[in-house]
Amino acid sequence: MFYGHYCGAWIIKVLEPKIPLWVLMVAVQFIDFIFCLFILFDIEEVRITRGFTKSNDLELIFIPYTHSLIAVIGWSILYGVWYKISRYDGGNRAAFLVGLAVLSHWFEDLLVHKEDLPLTFYDTQTKYGFGLWNIPIVHYPLEFLLFFGSYYYYVKNTEVHPSKIQITRYTDKGFNNSNYIQSSRDDQASKWVKILLIYSLCTYIPSELISAPENCKLLVIIMLLSYVIMAILAHRLDKVRVTRHNNRISDKLKLLNE
Repeated sequence: MFYGHYCGAWIIKVLEPKIPLWVLMVAVQFIDFIFCLFILFDIEEVRITRGFTKSNDLELIFIPYTHSLIAVIGWSILYGVWYKISRYDGGNRAAFLVGLAVLSHWFEDLLVHKEDLPLTFYDTQTKYGFGLWNIPIVHYPLEFLLFFGSYYYYVKNTEVHPSKIQITRYTDKGFNNSNYIQSSRDDQASKWVKILLIYSLCTYIPSELISAPENCKLLVIIMLLSYVIMAILAHRLDKVRVTRHNNRISDKLKLLNE
C-alpha cells in the first residue's frame, strides 16, 4: 500500500487540528521513510521480482527492523515522544494520535502484503499478510477510496484560513447604517487543494500501473522523494486551510453585524 496510508493523516487532521499536517503526512509514511534508509544502507533487504504479486514487484526479503509489528510499535512510540518534546500544540492527545498514525501503517500493509510481515525481530517466525495485492479488482479501488475519500473528507471539513479572510465595512447611505461583508481571498486555498490533488493523481497512477525499476535503491530514492514532496505540499495546504470547528471567523462576523 502506498497512497492508502495517507488516509489516517487527513482524518486525524480534522479530529485534532492542532497537529501540523506535514507531521501527520510524515507519520503515516514514517515506517517507509526508515525502510528506504535501511535499504540504502543495506540494513534490510528487498529485491524486484517480476510477477511477485499481481500489483507489486517488490519482494521483501528481510525487513524486521521496520515492518515487524514490534518494531512499528517502537517507532510509533518514538515518533509520538518526539512530537511531545518538540512542544507542538495538542498535548498528550495529539502525541497519542501522531503515534497512532505511525502504527496504522502496519495494519494497512497487513491488508495488501503477502505473508511477509513478521510480528517480532525473529524473521524466521510465521509472517502475516492478507494478500490483496494479488486481487487487483479489490486492491486498486480500496487504495483509491482510502486516499481520495479521506482527502475529500478533509476538504469538506476545512475552509479558508482566517488569515485569508478580508472583512470589509460598507455603509448603506439610504438607511445610514453600517454592515460588514466577508470576502474570501481563497485563491491560494483552492490552488493548493488542486495542486495536491493533481500531484497525487500523477504519482498514484504511475505507482500502480508502471513496473518498478530493476534497481531497488533507485526505487527507494524515488519513494523518499515522493514522500518528501507530499509532506511539503501538505505543509503549504495547511497554511491556507483550517478545520471548520476551529475557525471562529463566522462567529466574529455575526458579532460585527449585530
